[in-house]
Amino acid sequence: MGTSTVLLPLTGWALVGAFGLVIVLALACVFFVRGVRMLRKAEELAPHMMALEALKADIAKAEGEMDNLRSKLENAKTTIAQADEARQYIEEHQPRVESMRREEELLQTNLTVAKDRLQKATEAYTDQEEKVNQLHKQATDLQQTLDFQEARLREVQAETTRLQSDRKQLEAAIAALSKKRQEVEMALASLAAKQAELERLDREIDRLRAEVAELGLQHSKLTQQNDNLKITQSKLNASIQELIAKESEARIACEKAEKELEALRRELEALQKKRDETQKQADTAREEANEQGAAAHAAKSEAERYTGLVDKRKEDLIKVNAALAEARGTLDALKRKISAQTTLGEGVKDAWQDLERPAVVPVDRLPERRTPNEADWLAKLGNRLEAHGFAFPERTLRAFHTSLKCGEESPLVVLAGISGTGKSLLPELYAAAAGMNFLSVPVQPRWDGPQDVLGFYNYMEGRYKATELARFLWQADRWNNTDYDDAFPVDALNIVLLDEMNLARVEYYFADFLSKLETRREINPEDGESRQNAELTLECGAGLAPRHLFPDFNTFFVGTMNEDETTQMLSDKVIDRSNLLRFGRPSKLAGKTDKQGFLESVQGEPRLSCGIWDKWNAQDKAIALNYREQLEELNKRFATIGRPFGHRVRRSIDAYMHAYPVLGADAEKVAFADQIEMKVLPKLNGLELETPGFNAVKDAIIGTISGLKDGELLDAFKEAANPNHTFFRWRGVMRSN
Repeated sequence: MGTSTVLLPLTGWALVGAFGLVIVLALACVFFVRGVRMLRKAEELAPHMMALEALKADIAKAEGEMDNLRSKLENAKTTIAQADEARQYIEEHQPRVESMRREEELLQTNLTVAKDRLQKATEAYTDQEEKVNQLHKQATDLQQTLDFQEARLREVQAETTRLQSDRKQLEAAIAALSKKRQEVEMALASLAAKQAELERLDREIDRLRAEVAELGLQHSKLTQQNDNLKITQSKLNASIQELIAKESEARIACEKAEKELEALRRELEALQKKRDETQKQADTAREEANEQGAAAHAAKSEAERYTGLVDKRKEDLIKVNAALAEARGTLDALKRKISAQTTLGEGVKDAWQDLERPAVVPVDRLPERRTPNEADWLAKLGNRLEAHGFAFPERTLRAFHTSLKCGEESPLVVLAGISGTGKSLLPELYAAAAGMNFLSVPVQPRWDGPQDVLGFYNYMEGRYKATELARFLWQADRWNNTDYDDAFPVDALNIVLLDEMNLARVEYYFADFLSKLETRREINPEDGESRQNAELTLECGAGLAPRHLFPDFNTFFVGTMNEDETTQMLSDKVIDRSNLLRFGRPSKLAGKTDKQGFLESVQGEPRLSCGIWDKWNAQDKAIALNYREQLEELNKRFATIGRPFGHRVRRSIDAYMHAYPVLGADAEKVAFADQIEMKVLPKLNGLELETPGFNAVKDAIIGTISGLKDGELLDAFKEAANPNHTFFRWRGVMRSN
């Protein structure tokens, strides 16, 4: 019992110890499991932490790229300032240089890459934020053992907040860059164009200086030769006149001497006969010799006197014949020199052979005898075009026809728009239907002066190298070309097409030509001195007289232009002197066309003559529409935004309104809407839509167009003035067929 009593407490303590050991082991297992879980959670969190570090690196890289973009933007601003300084020396140059465009495209690419990276970073951040939130919920149970991870998480959240702030700033910077992009683009392109133009002008100046120096030497030599030839020719002319006078005097003297000699011969014969008779009388009457001796001696003395006189006359005649032979020899030498001068004259004639080659075969169709109704003629043309698959809206045909009639005020018709809409076909088909002589001149990108349009004198060949256009104008010039077999009939109408005219700068190669065309209305063609003010001069070699070309009002000039990145924009100077028709996207695509069939169908038709054209232009119309008041109001509005227009626009619109071929109030509205499209709205091209006062101008234009009831024009204007755009960009109206 005693032993049992002793063992009982020991067993209790053993049980307690065992139970405590079990508890300790259980707690150890629990902590071990929790530690394993914590390690697993830490392992799961480690990739996310690494992703966050990578995200920070990407964002830092994006910030570096944005710093580079900001630096480039600062450089662009500096470049813009330099462009403002260069603008003092160069005016009216439009943007277009590939090198700066590529730089701008690279800038845009970098900006797009930065946007993409920011977007990816934002998406990665969003994903990581969701994962961090999940981990944060799971880490709540491990709060005591994961304090360092909580601190790390707070750091990540602080970094995330900073990244969000940086993202907002970056988005604001991107928005600002997007807003300024077009301004930078225009400024950079303008500067590039001006710099390239300056370089080209420097090279051209160096080349021209070299040519001028060389030509100066040639000119000095040729001038000296010309002066010597003129002096020699003057002397030869004087010698010729003198010798001709001497020859005439010698001929008269010779004839007179021959007459006197003949008279002396007759007298001598009479004296000889008388002497013979006297001798016979002396022989038969020898016996009476003593008595008649005195008479015989007197007769003999008289006969001897006459014989001496005849001998003297013979000697004088020999001298006259010798002088005459000498004069004839000198005259022959002068004739040889004159022949040489004549050969030189034939060389002068050869210098113009290239100009006198026909550019086209004149249209061989009889003129229309009666004056057709203008609107009916246009309707017939439209039906014939439609029958052969050509989709030209009726309004476009009328606008093109009316623009040709306005050549006195607007000497150039420009057809602009996207490629493949029939801009080049319309003038050719119109000319074929009207029986007009037609020439298409493809403009080359290298054209930079009048010599590319009309040609130049080749000093090596001694000939004038004429272009097709110069030869065509020579065929059409009834004032300066009066004895040319291939010349056009005096009542013919002609069209010249400058195809893709804005591949080169129109102001460079066509400015002088356009000024001459505009001068035509101020001169009298019948007066040669007055006509010279509007004539184009073709200069030839030294000593050769130039030739002149007069482009009369019966020759119309049309140009086509594609509006894309490969072409030049037209300046206000050209637009003001043109009627600009824009070909928009067709509302319905046309199928196959039959050009050859159309050309064959008009071969038998009579051609329009100058007389018919003048009668169509002479129609006196009373315009009921008060378009002049509306035009004045628009001009006042335009002046508030720095885009007013002048008298030339008013005169051009007047001419178009009176030349429109259809009568009636609706036709007047259509004609005025055409001119709003061609003359007024292009003035706004490139204007920033946020310019103060533009909204008032916009409302005035919408009110004017609404009154004209031209829905297509109104829609096109609203699209060009859409507030989502930065600049106003007028691209014409898409007319329905």
